[in-house]
Amino acid sequence: MAAYTNGIITAVAASPSSLHDTGAVPALIEAHEKILGSPSWIAADTKYGSEECLAYLQEREIKTSISPDSRSNKPNYYSKEEFTYDEKEDYYICPQGNILKRKAKTYKLNRIKYRGKKKDCLLCPKRKKCIDSKNTNPRTVTRHDSQYYQKAS
Repeated sequence: MAAYTNGIITAVAASPSSLHDTGAVPALIEAHEKILGSPSWIAADTKYGSEECLAYLQEREIKTSISPDSRSNKPNYYSKEEFTYDEKEDYYICPQGNILKRKAKTYKLNRIKYRGKKKDCLLCPKRKKCIDSKNTNPRTVTRHDSQYYQKAS
């Protein structure tokens, strides 16, 4: 990983492949600061979208343009972005108008899971665009529950 300013490398860090790249971010920022001061913003790919990395940067008042990876890994399926989130009611609405209610929170990952009703999903005419046709479980959607993710995009 490297830090750039107008095409000039200002800091470099190397780590074993067993360590995630986000662990190098503090060292890169500190090395960059020794030369050019604190950056006002950082843009990076989704691999740097961990809550710890975003917290480190934002708590140092560095604006971040780093999105968590939320793309579907299933081509031709509805992506999460095609669902509408109702913040006031805290639920998602699927492209067919069905409601996915809040079901669980994973505290370790700071994610909230929303799930549709089994009946709605099984009877949906667009079911094949949403869940595997052999799957009888309803569709689930997750979102990050963190101020850092909200500021990152």
